[in-house]
Amino acid sequence: MSTIQRNTPQQAYILLAEDLLLNRLVVKNMIINMGHQVDSVKDGREALIAVSKNDYDLVFMDYQMPVMGGLEATKIIRNLEDSPARNREIPIIALTANSYEESGEACLNAGMNDYLTKPVNFELLEKTINKWLNLD
Repeated sequence: MSTIQRNTPQQAYILLAEDLLLNRLVVKNMIINMGHQVDSVKDGREALIAVSKNDYDLVFMDYQMPVMGGLEATKIIRNLEDSPARNREIPIIALTANSYEESGEACLNAGMNDYLTKPVNFELLEKTINKWLNLD
């Protein structure tokens, strides 16, 4: 993982944290097809390392992952005193298989900015990226 040179103002640098390989590949390819750069990791601990080394514009974080889940990783990123992140205010969007309101509320309470349910829809993913990065 390394910091990229953006070719256009519309190109974003995105981190995807997702434990399931198939989901990771599908969402990563969607993001690439939108013209963005994307790094992917398989758990929250790897996400913490990535955000400490790179200047991402946005993070997609799976709600539940082994080793460290998205809620715990987000709380650490948002921590005012001990955050390893280069940008504690980075938009973090949860990816969750649960469509229940309490899952969304738990994500927001942990410090995430928004959430998407899986399976991820291309148009909704693109709309969410554009919304949080003001790319409209």
